[in-house]
Amino acid sequence: MSFLVIERLLTIRAFRRYILCLDIEATFDGDKSFSQETHEVIELPCILVDIKEGEIIDEFHTFVRPSLQPQLTKECIALTGITQEDIDYAPTFTEAIHLLDDFMKKHSDKLHPPPQIGSPPPNGWPSLGPRNYVWVTDGHADIERFLCLRSCRINRIRLPAYMSGRYIDMKLLFKTHFKERGFRRIPDMLAKWGLSFEGREHSGLQDARQVARIMLFMIQKEAVELKCNRSIVMEKNLSFAARQL
Repeated sequence: MSFLVIERLLTIRAFRRYILCLDIEATFDGDKSFSQETHEVIELPCILVDIKEGEIIDEFHTFVRPSLQPQLTKECIALTGITQEDIDYAPTFTEAIHLLDDFMKKHSDKLHPPPQIGSPPPNGWPSLGPRNYVWVTDGHADIERFLCLRSCRINRIRLPAYMSGRYIDMKLLFKTHFKERGFRRIPDMLAKWGLSFEGREHSGLQDARQVARIMLFMIQKEAVELKCNRSIVMEKNLSFAARQL
């Protein structure tokens, strides 16, 4: 089945009640170019938001122990605030994904259809159906680079089925809605409504919480439609197709 057909099967529009805000932190070698060849996931947070009620209803968070870059650079520690001790005793990437699976299963009474754990789904991609939830990231690097291009391939594990398909790149959504010429950082987006960043920048968990705040303001104050603007599908051989919609 082609990537395009799979994407269409995963993206039938449905009423979306929930958003899952993701902001991953990854290793880097200290070079200002942030070479993607050095990225591995080291922090995996997820914020579940009920957009009807306008509130965060649960959070998932774990540090992740990288396999190819087990020693953090001083630049990575300074930027993210993640210490060597944080990752030395953290789950592996595969274990972290299983913990995220458990978080998704815990909310299967709310998320419909219930999140398909594992990949591929036993009855094929069409069995996933339309969803009442959508993933939101601050840019496309989190899913496409940190997960698919790097950590999934390094650990020989596919992107979970419940993440596959269309999602919302908040940077692109913000730029399009406000007709901005360039992409904005999280603090700049918050400033649109006179808000300030709460917590520490480049903490994955704190960043994900700010993504949730921005999305709620865009929905409530700006009446922004939850329209997906990127898609990702990863196959069994770990090849993947990502594109802007």
